[in-house]
Amino acid sequence: MNDYEIGLEDRQTGKRWAGENYGWQSQKSFEELYVQGKLNPAQQQIDRLISPITKPLVQAATDFYQNDPVVGPTLRMIGGGISLAFQSAPQPVQQKITEVAQLPQTAAENIAAATGLPVSLTDPFTIADVATAGSTALASRGLRQTVKTAVKSLADDVMTPPTGMVPAVAGAAPMPPVSKPRIQGGSVFMSTTSPEWTSPKAGLGSAESPQFKPAVETYKRRRAIYTEVKDDLKAAYAAGEVSPERLKKALAKIGKHEKGVMSTFPYDPEINPEAYLTDLEVSQAYRQERSGQRGVLSNLKEQFSRIDPYDVTKTQQQHHVLAKAETKPFVDTLLGLIDNGVGNDDDLVNFFVWSEKYDLYPGNVLKNLLDMGEITHTVAQKDPMALHKILDMAGLEFGGRTKAKIIKDYGLDKVTNVDELMQAYDRYLQEIAVPSRDISYKVHDWWYDKTVNTLKGKELAEFKANYSKLSDPRKIK
Repeated sequence: MNDYEIGLEDRQTGKRWAGENYGWQSQKSFEELYVQGKLNPAQQQIDRLISPITKPLVQAATDFYQNDPVVGPTLRMIGGGISLAFQSAPQPVQQKITEVAQLPQTAAENIAAATGLPVSLTDPFTIADVATAGSTALASRGLRQTVKTAVKSLADDVMTPPTGMVPAVAGAAPMPPVSKPRIQGGSVFMSTTSPEWTSPKAGLGSAESPQFKPAVETYKRRRAIYTEVKDDLKAAYAAGEVSPERLKKALAKIGKHEKGVMSTFPYDPEINPEAYLTDLEVSQAYRQERSGQRGVLSNLKEQFSRIDPYDVTKTQQQHHVLAKAETKPFVDTLLGLIDNGVGNDDDLVNFFVWSEKYDLYPGNVLKNLLDMGEITHTVAQKDPMALHKILDMAGLEFGGRTKAKIIKDYGLDKVTNVDELMQAYDRYLQEIAVPSRDISYKVHDWWYDKTVNTLKGKELAEFKANYSKLSDPRKIK
């Protein structure tokens, strides 16, 4: 095994060391691996674990957990779906769970190979805790720390980036831009971003192009709707018609849906339509747009609502792969620059297509929505493998602190032009959004693999049929 540092350049060939899994790569290939998150040493170790060599060991460990007379039944069938069986453990079961918790570390390594997850997440201690639904002393602070440490390794992409890419250092102030204003028709355009921060899809005049003009007009109209609604509320408060409590509650409700709508730029409605049902149903902007049109909402529900394969009595949940709450502070900063004449509509287009270089699409569009089961997404708070719990433990999700933290960590309160904003946004995409995307897909796939290895016969067929209907951005071309 080589001990070369990832990123080391061979001066004779010009190639860079991309780790044990990929060896020496050209600069272009190295940068592609970097963007895909493949240069993370922890990820490379996980990838090596799931090689065919490990399969016999994997099967042995998997068979144990599926067939064990105590641990196996803790996965209970519910309507063709899977739910953890939360139950009080009698003494014999407690004794058996204790035995599971004392299994050798090799069992954890075999399960890790089967799931593609770190050993720390698959050790018998964690599995025993899941089996008892946290009802025993095993659900301790130690477990939470174990899981937190393990998932952190999945997101540990803070490493020296390839030459020419912005350093990924969380919390650092935006780097000073190298402004390259363009001259067109005798006018100097300082607002449109410099070439190095401009997507090939965008640039001067893009906002007036047939491809983007309808989306720009839609975006401006929606912004005006939200501005009017909020201004009316504030005027009612000033006139004494609305109490402070009611104003605060109303503005919070509006803001909840505004985050998604104003983080969305629907320029490709045929391939990548707006599909987030919660906002489509409730948001003021969407409601006004379909005013007077019959059957629009019911058609949208029919098109985008799916059965939750893990619990067929419910519908699926839609996970934003690129978080709308994290995108919105960048959007607000851009709109402020545009309002002050420092940016223009071309910058708006450029911002919303920039993240596509990382296969990320902001807002409520279909390519940003990963359909998940309720238990896999948010509700299974006692399960260490619930997605949002993992993202929180990995330091990639911030709850109520999101807006303030994004502004502080990426210096948005100090941004003075669009170049600075785009540099800050690109750093965020590399540091937070790409690792979050990768973990989201890993957790999504892990739940599927675990479930199909548990079900049999009719239940398995029903689960697969429902699962196949879920929307997954990776399947949309």
